Amino acid sequence: MDKIAETDANDPDDMPNFKKLVDDLIKLGATVKIYDSDEYGEGVFDYQEISHEEFINNIIRLQEILEELRDSDDNLADESKTC
Repeated sequence: MDKIAETDANDPDDMPNFKKLVDDLIKLGATVKIYDSDEYGEGVFDYQEISHEEFINNIIRLQEILEELRDSDDNLADESKTC
C-alpha cells in the first residue's frame, strides 16, 4: 500500500485540506482508500479501512466537537468577566 497523504484528527485545521484532496482524487477517477487509526477509540485495531461516507461523518463530528469546545470556552470567558 502506497500512502500519498496523511493527517491527524488532532490537527483539525488540516482536515478540510485533506478532505479536499480526497474529493479531488475521487473526481479525477482515482481509487482512494481511507484508513482510520483507533489509537484511543473504542475498538481494538491499528488501522482499518473506512468508507468515504465514514470519513465525511468523522470530519463533521470533529467539527461539531470543536464548535462545542469553542462555545464552552466562550461561556467560561464570559463568566469570568462577570465575576
